[in-house]
Amino acid sequence: MSDELFDKLLIFTCFVTALYFSGTISLLTDKNFRVRTLLASFHLIMALYCFSMFVTILPKSLLGIYSIYICGIVILSPFALFFLYVQELTGKKIRIGQIALHFIPALIFNTLISIIYYSFSMEQKTIICYASDWNDYLSDPILGIFCKTTFAMDLYFKFQAVVYVILTIIIVQRHKKIILNDFSSIEKISLKWVSWACAGFLILCLCVVTVSVQQFLPLTQRIAFFSILLIILIVIGLGGLLQKDIYTPHNALVTVLREIPETGGENTLQTEVKEDIKQRLREKLIEYFETQKPWIRPDLSLEDVCIYLQTNRSYISRIINDDFELNFYHFVNRYRIEEAKRLFALPEKDHFSIKGIAECSGFKSISTFNTAFKKFEGTTPSSYKNMK
Repeated sequence: MSDELFDKLLIFTCFVTALYFSGTISLLTDKNFRVRTLLASFHLIMALYCFSMFVTILPKSLLGIYSIYICGIVILSPFALFFLYVQELTGKKIRIGQIALHFIPALIFNTLISIIYYSFSMEQKTIICYASDWNDYLSDPILGIFCKTTFAMDLYFKFQAVVYVILTIIIVQRHKKIILNDFSSIEKISLKWVSWACAGFLILCLCVVTVSVQQFLPLTQRIAFFSILLIILIVIGLGGLLQKDIYTPHNALVTVLREIPETGGENTLQTEVKEDIKQRLREKLIEYFETQKPWIRPDLSLEDVCIYLQTNRSYISRIINDDFELNFYHFVNRYRIEEAKRLFALPEKDHFSIKGIAECSGFKSISTFNTAFKKFEGTTPSSYKNMK
C-alpha cells in the first residue's frame, strides 16, 4: 500500500470513528443529557474536520475548493467543547450563555471569512485553495484581506488550543483532589483517560505549531498527526461511553443539619455549641463506621454518610480532615485495611487470596488495596500475610 493511499484511508478512518462515537454517545440514555450532548458535539466537529481534510487531499474538485471553509468553521470549536464537557462531567453546571461566550471569537472569524470567501469568484476561490504561498497575495486588495484574516484565525486556533488543553488538565487535577474528600473508590471517576487525551492533544499542538495556515503537513508528518488523532478519538470515545456520571441528583440532595444554632448571641456561647455538635457528630461517625461497617460497600460516598447521620457534608468533611487528619478516601480505606488485617489473622481465612481479602474488605481492585495497605502499614499485603 502506498503512503498516499494509507494517508487517505487513515484520515477517512478518523472521520468514520468520530462520526460513530458522535452518534453512539448522543443515543445514550443513562448519562446526563448536557454531558453527552457536549461530548457528541465534540466528536461531530472532529468528524467534520477530518472530512474537510480528506476532501482537501483529493484531486481538484468543487468539493475540494470548499473544504478550506469547512475546516475554518470547525477547527476553532473542538477544544472548547472538550473543555466544557470535562467541566460538566466534574460537576460544574454551565449556563447556555457561558457556553456561547467560548465560541464568540470563532463566530467572528468565521463570519468574516464567510463573507469574504463567498464574495469571491470561482477563479479566486481556486487560487486561495491551491496557492503554494499565501504571502504572495497579502498585497491584493481582496485576497489579502482573506489571507490576513485567516492568518489571525490560525494564530488564535493554536493559542486557544494550548490554553483549553492546559485548563482541562488543571480541572482534572483539581477534580482528583476533590473526589478524595467525596468518594471511597475513585478508580472509575479519576478521569485518567481525560489526562491521556490532553497529553495527546498537546502532542498534536506541537506537530502543527510551526506550520502556517496556508501550508499542509508533509505526507509522513500528516500520517503521524492523524495516527495520533485516531488514538485520541478512540480514547475519548470509549472513555465517554464507559464513564459513569460522577455527580448525580442523589449526591446533590443532603439533609441540612437542624442542630446548627441561628446567628446571634455571644460568640463564646456559639463556639461552645458548635464544639458540642462537632463532638457528638464525631462520636456518631465513629459509631456508625464501627457498628454498621458502611466501608464494606465499595461505592460508599461522603453523601451516603451525611444522609445516614442527618447532617451536611461540610461538617463531616471538616471532622475527618481536622480530627483525623485524613481525607474521606483515606479515612474509609483505613477501616478497610484494619478489616483486612483482621481477616489475615483468622485461621479459617488462610485459604483466601489477596484479591479475596481485598474484596471482603470493601476494595474494588487489588491495585488500590496494595497502595492503601502500603500507605498505612508500610508493607504490601502479601508480605504482611507471610509474616503472620
